[in-house]
Amino acid sequence: MMLGEIRREHRIGDLEGLAECRGQLMAISQNTALFEILGNQYGGDGKSTFALPTLTPTDSGPPFYIALVGVFPQWD
Repeated sequence: MMLGEIRREHRIGDLEGLAECRGQLMAISQNTALFEILGNQYGGDGKSTFALPTLTPTDSGPPFYIALVGVFPQWD
């Protein structure tokens, strides 16, 4: 899984390495690689915090999750 990849899936058990996309604030110091990808475009002060996107399903399907760990994407 790519770091920052967003997937929509049912998760009942292990959520390690994933976070639901609910706009929550994250500490940059604990998530530096993900901050490099997202920046503070979804919120946070960009100095000590940044926010995950808020993605709310418009149907009765599963929620959206973002990968907090994984392969860092290579940009050309």
